[in-house]
Amino acid sequence: MHTTTSNEKIFITMLEATKVILPVESKYLSDGSYEIIENKYMDLDSDATSIYEFFPGDVVKCIKTEKEFLHIDLKKRSIPLLLANKLISSNFPNRKLYELIFIIVKRQGEVRIEELEEYKESIHKLCTDKSIFQRNHPVIKAWIEENCHKVL
Repeated sequence: MHTTTSNEKIFITMLEATKVILPVESKYLSDGSYEIIENKYMDLDSDATSIYEFFPGDVVKCIKTEKEFLHIDLKKRSIPLLLANKLISSNFPNRKLYELIFIIVKRQGEVRIEELEEYKESIHKLCTDKSIFQRNHPVIKAWIEENCHKVL
């Protein structure tokens, strides 16, 4: 049974060299969604290689799933977990920009400007704001080189 006063662990997707799921602190909300409270792994100011799907302040829906992993005894184990899979709302700064970055990296840069109509402002920011540390991600760098001249 859920209570609105205690924190719960849910999992979010992070893209590095591979797809990773990470536990984050969240608060269960009465409508069955979760508000992400903290991601102790996130460092947007100095880590360009970790690209997150969800952020603190995001309200998300989760799906129940099983995750297989290789246990220390080298036997495959499976654990049930709640995986965030849909954004409901957010108060995270520049949220649309980071959503754009996640989409580009998830698709290995194979996303055309024409497919990103709802991200026009974020595309402009990504193309012009050199303070965005995730511009150093190899996929983002390549995408910027290939696409930004089309919008500037």
